[in-house]
Amino acid sequence: MALLTAREAARRLNRDERTIRRWVSAGKLTPRTSASNRLAIDEQDIERLVERLTERDQQRRGIIDLEDRVLQLEQEQAAILARLALLEERAGTFAPKPAAPDRRPRSLATPADVPPGSRQATEFAAAHGVHRVTFRDHMTIGIRGDLVAHISIPKPNKPRETDRWLSPEQQQAAVDFWQRHGTTWQRCSDPACLVCGDQQDPGTQHTPGGFAPGSP
Repeated sequence: MALLTAREAARRLNRDERTIRRWVSAGKLTPRTSASNRLAIDEQDIERLVERLTERDQQRRGIIDLEDRVLQLEQEQAAILARLALLEERAGTFAPKPAAPDRRPRSLATPADVPPGSRQATEFAAAHGVHRVTFRDHMTIGIRGDLVAHISIPKPNKPRETDRWLSPEQQQAAVDFWQRHGTTWQRCSDPACLVCGDQQDPGTQHTPGGFAPGSP
């Protein structure tokens, strides 16, 4: 049975030595005693832990990739439906209705109980060049105690899942948060965007010290 010191185990797992000692204290790793009466860890325990960590990281990456693909397909569908509605209107194939239903996918349709002008958080982040997982962490974990305020609404028939929305004020607050904490973002090209609609040069990226919406 080969034994590793805490420092060797940390190097093998690409972790800090203090993390290894915390795992030993928490019972995640079984402590051994080396010939010099120092803390040691069975090499086989480390190899098994490496396999578990690698498998967990792969599963997480797979889930993120699937979620990104779903969001991309929803946005493509919304664009196709909007284009179809425009073509139908130009062709005069139907009479305009005073209260036409929202033709976007359900996940992008604005719920009745959010303020007018609200946008789905994942769609808002994607439109401004911020990864959806990064923005989710901004809303749920925050940075040094600073979080992006948002509206959580349970998904229909999925009480354990929620959709996150941003009111017009929360959209501006999200951009202010990115500016405050150095998150790179870009202006969107949507003229209806309450943050970027009156600005020029869509697609320009911004970092701290750059453009701040609402500034002169």
